Amino acid sequence: MRATAAEREREVEAAISLRENEINTLEERKKTLQSQLVVSQPSLREDPLLSSFPILDYCGKNAKYPIKSVPLEQVGNVLSQFDIAAKAIALRNKEDRVIVKDLRREIRTQEKKYVTWSEKKRRLADESGIDLKFITPQSREASFNLQNYTSEASIEEIEVRGKIIQKEIRAGKLIVEKKGKDSK
Repeated sequence: MRATAAEREREVEAAISLRENEINTLEERKKTLQSQLVVSQPSLREDPLLSSFPILDYCGKNAKYPIKSVPLEQVGNVLSQFDIAAKAIALRNKEDRVIVKDLRREIRTQEKKYVTWSEKKRRLADESGIDLKFITPQSREASFNLQNYTSEASIEEIEVRGKIIQKEIRAGKLIVEKKGKDSK
C-alpha cells in the first residue's frame, strides 16, 4: 500500500518537529556547559600558547578575570591546568632561549664581517689615496651616472681611433729604439 500525500506530509512535519526539539535541547545543554566553563573561548587569540591555555586569563597583575570568580568545585581542575600551562611556558621559554642564542651568534658573525669589511675598505682607501670622509651618497651617484655615459662616436669610429693610437704607440717605440741605438 502506498502512503497518501497527507500521510507523507504529516511524517515530514513530525520529523521536523523532532529535529527542532533535539536542536533546542542541544542548545540548552550548550548554554549550561558554557556557563560552567571556567575560561573564555580561545578561538580568536593570536598567541598559540594563550589559545591553548585559556586559564592564563586568570594570571598576572592585569588578569582579564579575577581568580576569585572560579567556582570552588573547579579549583582542582584549574590548578592542574595551571601546572600544565607552567610546563608549556617553560618549554616555550627554552625554545625562545635557543632562538635568541642563535640570533646573538648570527649578530656576532655579522659584526665580525662588518669589522673586516670596514678594515679592508680603510686599507684599500689608504693604498689608493682616497679619503673616505669625502665620499658622500651624492658623489657616489655622480660616479654611477658616468657609467651610463653615451658617446656620440659610433663603434666603428672608436675602433678606427684605437687603431690610430696603436700605430702611434708603435711609432713611438720605434723612435725610442732608434735613439737608443744611436746613442751607443
